[in-house]
Amino acid sequence: MEINKDKITRVEVITDKGREFVKWDCKIKLEIQDDGKTLKIFTSENEKDLKTEFEELKKEKKELTKKLAHIENILPYVKRELEVRERE
Repeated sequence: MEINKDKITRVEVITDKGREFVKWDCKIKLEIQDDGKTLKIFTSENEKDLKTEFEELKKEKKELTKKLAHIENILPYVKRELEVRERE
């Protein structure tokens, strides 16, 4: 049986205890290792979800960069204020 990995969107691991792992809406990567003795299944979020997460991280980075710039701007004033308070 040939596997079309691009079509798979759900991974389940079933043991004698039942379903032990289920992941929906994901992409998979299969690897055979250890001379064919080990099957590794790597899952990741759906590509659409990864794009959304990337965009959110870009926005967060932009906000953090602004906050860092603000902190860098006020840092000299804070240092001076601390020096003044230490002298008192």
